[in-house]
Amino acid sequence: MKNRGEKQKEILGFIGAGRVGSALSRLFHLYGFNISSIIDRDINKAQNCQKECGAWTSSTNIEEIDKKTTIIFITVPDDIINDIGLALAEIGGFNSDVIVAHTSGLLSSDILSPLRKKKILLCSFHPCFSFTENFRGNLENIPVAIEGDSKGCLRLEKLARSIGANPFFISKDDKLLYHIGCTVASNYLVALMAFVQRILGQLEQRKSLEIVLPMVRGTLDNIQKKGVDHALTGPILRGDIKTIEKHLETLEEIDPDLTSVYRTLGRITLTIAERLGQDAKALHLIKVLFDSYDKTKEIST
Repeated sequence: MKNRGEKQKEILGFIGAGRVGSALSRLFHLYGFNISSIIDRDINKAQNCQKECGAWTSSTNIEEIDKKTTIIFITVPDDIINDIGLALAEIGGFNSDVIVAHTSGLLSSDILSPLRKKKILLCSFHPCFSFTENFRGNLENIPVAIEGDSKGCLRLEKLARSIGANPFFISKDDKLLYHIGCTVASNYLVALMAFVQRILGQLEQRKSLEIVLPMVRGTLDNIQKKGVDHALTGPILRGDIKTIEKHLETLEEIDPDLTSVYRTLGRITLTIAERLGQDAKALHLIKVLFDSYDKTKEIST
């Protein structure tokens, strides 16, 4: 870990002691940053977080955030970030070089615009990472999207690098697409594994995800090394129409909704196979096969 235990200049405060707030405050503390205040509407969460990160104070009252704080992180659900901004705007005593940064991947720093009258630096700071409960890892080499006032962004970039992360700047107009990409990559991967688990559960001797996880890890490794397109393998790439037909027939017997998911993902896979220059005739026949299930459903209803 870079700079671990070394005294750091910035003094950090956190509003929100959930997964993200707890993880970041603990991690920054490990890297030598002073944590001034932990604020959360649940005092037990605030106090537990305070113990983990060695914060000076904990409270349920935003007004009690220490005025020595140089960077205030808002680590609360997206729907209440604006409310926190409004509450902070009513508090005096902050220096003009204070940064207020929320950690939403979706929203830009504009959600904090009520703080403009305080001449505070407004930013967003989003680690592209999935924080689980009681996270104890680090953010070494993890991308962090930073957006907002340029002076504040430069300080947040330095902050991210101090814990070994890989910060990058993003425009406020790009945050929505960025967040959709993050959501699909993380949450929908979990949903995809739930889809796989449902299929494996149909086996006579039910199998867990453990039998496919090495293949998943290998595929992710291939994506990193070769890119998305060239990591593709399987029946669609090979043009194995009969194999795909058997897949569809079997899934239809289990649950037509599974067939729908399979076809949706299959159509995306077809476009990759087309870009790779695979047999156009075979790919067209697979597309016709997918379409035929749409028509079958229309007739049955």
